[in-house]
Order: sequence, then structure tokens, then C-alpha cells
Amino acid sequence: MVCPLPSVARPIKCTACDPDPCAQGTPSLAELKLQYYTLFIRYHEHDNNYLEICRCYKAIYETAAVADDSDKWQPVSVGPFC
Repeated sequence: MVCPLPSVARPIKCTACDPDPCAQGTPSLAELKLQYYTLFIRYHEHDNNYLEICRCYKAIYETAAVADDSDKWQPVSVGPFC
């Protein structure tokens, strides 16, 4: 019977210890947060849950990337519920 495992183990590279994971194509935490809340806005629109939609918009406003750049928060302020 042949063993399915290789005879020599490969070293495991720790990507969590990499000093700059964004350089590898991974989105930044701020971009992921904006994407997360945008998707949840769409989800709550489907259920007509307006309180949760407002909470998502508030979370988007409170992110540092949106608060510092007026070009990012102006499109949000003309959303379907404003």
C-alpha cells in the first residue's frame, strides 16, 4: 500500500506574520468593512428592515476612510432612503 502523504514535509509559510499582506492583493480592512456593510444594506433592503439599513449607513459614515474623504460619503448620503 502506498502512503498518500509525501515523504518529505514542506515548510509552512506563515502569511499572518507577513508585514504587508495588502501587497499580495488582499483588500485592506477598511475596504472589506465598506464591502461588508454595503452587502448588508442590500440584504436588509430585501427584508425592508429600515432600522438595520440606517445602522449600516451609520457604520459606513464612521469608518475613517469615508469620514476623511468627502467623495466617498457624498454618494452614500444620496442613497435610496435619504
